[in-house]
Amino acid sequence: MIGRALVVVAFGGMLTATIAYMYGFFKDDDRAVRIARGGFHVGAVAVILTAGYFMNLILTHQFQYTYVWSYSSYELHPPLLISTFYVGQQGSFMLWTMYTSIIGLILMVYARKHNYEASVMGIYSAIATFLVLLAIVKSPFEHVWQTWPKDVHAGFMPNDGRGLNPLLENLWIVIHPPILFLGFASTAVPFAHAFSGMLRKDYDRWTKVAVPWTLFTCAVLGFGITLGGFWAYETLGWGGFWGWDPVENSSFIPWLFAVASVHTLLVQRRTGGFKRANMVMGMLPFLLVLYSTFLTRSGVLGDTSVHSFEKPGMWVYVYLVMLIAFFVILGTALFLFRIKEIPHVKIHYSLTSREFALFLGAASLVAVACFTLIGTSAPLITNILKGKPSAIDPSYYIKTNLPLAIFMAAMIGLGQLFWWKKTNSQTLSKTASLPAAAAALLTAIVILAGMRNIWMVLFFLASAFALFVNLQIAYKIARGNPKFLGASLAHIGIAVLFIGIIASTHYDKQVVLTLPRDEPANAFGYKLTYVGTSQLSLGRTAYNVVVSDGSSKFVAPLVMYSSMYEGGAIIRNPYIFSLVNYKAFTHPALLAFIGRNMLTRDLYLSPQSVEEEGVRKANSPRISSNGIFVPLSINEPVTVGKYTFTFEGFNVAEDQKVAMMSGEAFKLSSMILLRRKGGHAPRTITLTNKINPGGQNQAGTVATPSGDRFKVMKIHVNNKTNQTGVLLDYLPAKNSSDAAMMAKSSGWEAPGKQVLILQATIKPFINLVWGGVIIMVIGFIVTWRRRREDLAVLRK
Repeated sequence: MIGRALVVVAFGGMLTATIAYMYGFFKDDDRAVRIARGGFHVGAVAVILTAGYFMNLILTHQFQYTYVWSYSSYELHPPLLISTFYVGQQGSFMLWTMYTSIIGLILMVYARKHNYEASVMGIYSAIATFLVLLAIVKSPFEHVWQTWPKDVHAGFMPNDGRGLNPLLENLWIVIHPPILFLGFASTAVPFAHAFSGMLRKDYDRWTKVAVPWTLFTCAVLGFGITLGGFWAYETLGWGGFWGWDPVENSSFIPWLFAVASVHTLLVQRRTGGFKRANMVMGMLPFLLVLYSTFLTRSGVLGDTSVHSFEKPGMWVYVYLVMLIAFFVILGTALFLFRIKEIPHVKIHYSLTSREFALFLGAASLVAVACFTLIGTSAPLITNILKGKPSAIDPSYYIKTNLPLAIFMAAMIGLGQLFWWKKTNSQTLSKTASLPAAAAALLTAIVILAGMRNIWMVLFFLASAFALFVNLQIAYKIARGNPKFLGASLAHIGIAVLFIGIIASTHYDKQVVLTLPRDEPANAFGYKLTYVGTSQLSLGRTAYNVVVSDGSSKFVAPLVMYSSMYEGGAIIRNPYIFSLVNYKAFTHPALLAFIGRNMLTRDLYLSPQSVEEEGVRKANSPRISSNGIFVPLSINEPVTVGKYTFTFEGFNVAEDQKVAMMSGEAFKLSSMILLRRKGGHAPRTITLTNKINPGGQNQAGTVATPSGDRFKVMKIHVNNKTNQTGVLLDYLPAKNSSDAAMMAKSSGWEAPGKQVLILQATIKPFINLVWGGVIIMVIGFIVTWRRRREDLAVLRK
C-alpha cells in the first residue's frame, strides 16, 4: 500500500507541474510557475521515496512481492542484491523515473538561470508524468497472489526468491545499467529545449543552452554502451564485444543521433545554419530512446535478442505505443506548425570549409544510425508482415556501415584541418602532409604484417590519418589553451577505437584445443594444461587450466555449469588474460604474467565441453555400463534397439507449482511415449524428478513388466527458444537383445580420462577499443566544461 500510495502522489505532483508550467508559460503567470515548482518537487521527492521503499523491500527479502521473488534471493551478495532493483522491467522503469526526477531538480535551477524554466520544465514534467504513470500500469508492488491467483493463496510468503539469472551475476550488472539509464534519462533535456525553442519562437539561443546537456548525453550514454560491450566480452564466452544485437543497437542509435546533433549545433552556433535540422536532431535521441524501450520491453524481439525482457502484457504494450505516439505527434505537429517561421539561412559552403566537413560528419553518423535502425527494426517488421519476428543477419550491418565508417574516419582527419568558410589549398597540403605520410607508413607496415582485405586497409589508413591529424592539432592546442582540447581528444579516441576494432575483430586467431587431464598442449606460444576441477559457490564447477609462458604460470579457472534458471542450458564463463583484468591487483603472479605478455593482445580462453576419452561426442544415443543415454527433444522420436522414444512434454502438479515458486524442492514429471517393435501397443510412462533448491536433480526410476528401466538424468527447458528436452537413461532388462547390444558396445564406450575442450583466442590490440572510448569520453567532458563556461560568460 505504501509503494502504490507514493506512486500516486508522484503522479499527482508531476501532473500538477506539467499543467501549471504550461499555464504559466502561455499566460506569463509567475504564480502558476511557483505552483509548478512545488508540484515537481512533490513529485520528485515522492519518486525518490518510492525508489527507497522499493529498495528496502529488496534488501529485507520481502518475497511476497512478485518482483522481489522473481529476481532476488538470500544467496545474493549485497552488490548483486542491490542490482536486482533494475534487472526487471518494473525496476528498470523505476530507475529511469528516478533519474528523470533527479535531473529535473537540477534542470529546474539551470533553466531558471537562463529564463527557460516554464517552457523547458513544462515539457520535461510531461515526460516525468508519463514515466510515473508507467509505474502504475506496470506496478513493482504486485503480490505473488495477485500474479498467480489460481496457484497462490492471499498472504502467502515464499521461503526464498528465484534469484538472478546467472548471466547477470557479474560486477558489471552493478555498473553498466545505472550509467546507461542515466544516459537514457538525459536525452529528455535536449528534447525539452528543442521543443521549448519552437514554443518560444527562439530558434537560436536554445541551442547554446542545450549544447552542454547534449554533450553530457554523448559522454554518459557512450560510456554506458561500452561498458555493456566489455561485459559481453568478459562474461558470455563468445570472444566479442558487439554482436549487433537489437537491444545493443537500440542504445547505439540514439547515441549516434546525439553525436550528430553536437556537430550540427556547432554549425548553427558559428554560421546560423541548420536551424530546422537542429530542431529535429534535438528531439530524435529521446524519441529513439522511447522506441528502444518499446523494442526491449514489449516482447516483440522474441527470440532475436539475448537481452529481451519477458512480454509485459497487453496494457503495457499499448501504453508504450501510446507513449511513443504522443511525443512523436506532439513534436512533429509543433515543428510543422513552426516550420515556415524558422529562418532559413542560405550559406555557401566551400568544399574545404569546416562547415561542410561538420555537415558531412553529421550526415555519415545519421546514415549509420538509419541503416542500423532498419536492421534493428527487422523483428518488428517481420512480425507485422509474417506473424513471426526474425532478426537480420549481422553481415548486413558490416556491409552497409563499413564504407560509411571509412568515410567518417577520413572526415575526422580532414575536418580538423579545414578552416571556417574556406581553407587555403597550400595551407591544407602543408598541414596534412606529415599526418598523411605517417598514416601511409603505418598502413604499409600492417600490410606487410598480413593485412590484405582492401576494405580493412582503407579503414585502417583513414583511421590512422585521423589519429595523426588530431594528435598534431592536440599538441598545438595543449601548448596554447588546453580547454579547447575536447574535440581533438574525442576524435583521437574514435580513431584509436576504430584501429582497435580492426585489429581485434578481423585479425584475431582462434584454435580449439582438446586437453586430456594433465597432458599439456601448446597454443600461441603458451603451454596449457588441464589439471582438474574445483567447486565454486552455488554448485558451480571451475575447470582449471594452467597457462605457462616458460618463466611463470597461472591457473585460469574456466567456469561451466548447467543453469536451472535458463532451463538447464549450459552457461560458459571464459577467463581473459588482459590488461583490464581487475583480478590482477589481488594476484601478484597474474599481474606479472599479464605485464610480460598482454601489452598488445589478450589471451581469451573459453570452455566448450567436457568429455571422456573413448566416449562418442554426439547428440546421438550413447552406451555405457550405466545404460543407454538417449537425448530427447519434444515431439522428436528417437529409435534405440527395440524402442522408439518420444518426449511429449512436462507435467507439474498445482501443489508443486507453489513449492517451485516458494523456492522449495518440487517434482517435475516428464511424459515419455514408448513404441516397441513387434506390434506392441504404445504406452506413455511418467518419469518424476525431484528438483532441490540448489538445482540438484533426484531422478525416479520406472520399470516395465519386461524388466526394462528408465529414468531422466537431465532436464532442459528454455522458454525463450521454445526448446525442451530430457536426457533419458534406458537400462535394458538382463538377457534382452538390447542388453546384449550394450555389452557388445561397452568396450568402446568405457569411461576414460576426462578431457576439456576449450577455444583459445588471441585478440590483438583489443585494449585500444577500451582505451579509445575512455579518451573519447574525456574529450566530451572537456568540451562540456568549456561550453558550460561559455554559457556562464554569455549569461553575464
